Amino acid sequence: MTRALVWKEVREQGAVLVALIVLGAAVLISAAVLLAPADGGRATELRSLTAAGRIGLIMLTVTAGMVVGGTLFAGEREAGTFAFLDRLPGSRWRVWWRKVLTGFGLVAVAVGVFLAVSAAGGLLDLRTRATGWLLLFAVVALASYGWGLLGSVIARTSLTACGMGLALGTLTLCVVYPAVGIILTVARRELGLWRYIGNEYTTWELASLVAGYTMVAIPVPIAAWLYTAPDRSRRLAEAHVRLPGVRGAVAVGLRGVAGVRWGAGWRRMLWLSIRQAKGTALALAGAALVAGCALVPEEGVALAVWPLLGLG
Repeated sequence: MTRALVWKEVREQGAVLVALIVLGAAVLISAAVLLAPADGGRATELRSLTAAGRIGLIMLTVTAGMVVGGTLFAGEREAGTFAFLDRLPGSRWRVWWRKVLTGFGLVAVAVGVFLAVSAAGGLLDLRTRATGWLLLFAVVALASYGWGLLGSVIARTSLTACGMGLALGTLTLCVVYPAVGIILTVARRELGLWRYIGNEYTTWELASLVAGYTMVAIPVPIAAWLYTAPDRSRRLAEAHVRLPGVRGAVAVGLRGVAGVRWGAGWRRMLWLSIRQAKGTALALAGAALVAGCALVPEEGVALAVWPLLGLG
């Protein structure tokens, strides 16, 4: 199944992605040749972000994430192949993570090419501030891909999915960014907690970091929950009992619910969970221990790395 889904996504999105990469690379090369070289600065500074060519790089990154994410599932509905995915053996979850990882790989290829062209043309200084710029575009690409993915699960066409993802992401950012900025301002001025947060960044630079990581974390779990809903409701969907007075808006399997013994099977589920997750849990615990020890000397680690490792 994995090879078939990967081949399917590459075949369907390959031509569009190649065209986007070629066009984007041409735009970046033109910006590097015709415009003044970009000045230095941190990836969180507004002056640095609005330098020549960097706005185009950000827009291309957003476009790549939105297009790939918005096409994953809405493109199946548009082409009439969505029912084919539901006929594949296994649950929707198996289809979900394979398609999502394939789309992530396609976005990574496109953004990697854009960054390489920008670095070669002098639009980005990856020799002295590589960590900040790579983190910035990783967050932008992941957030764009995630919101495009959420739109793809909801919408019926790829274009509508991109529009919905962009609208939902922009609306969420307009709520999260000011709220985080206000909270950090209060923490700095009223509570005296700024010495624990750091003085290298301004309040709104820190707010942009927190808002960026929040934008990455929100859409993908929601999209996964919506797409895999039939897996959770399969038992209830077998019964055709309608709640009285609802006029067909809600149909739940009351007989299926009544027939479940809610206390049964806990030991089996515990054994199965331990057997399936023990390897991953041990690996993550070791990685967390190493990452935590590496972050002990606070002067040796950029502040932006902390939320990224925590999210990971």
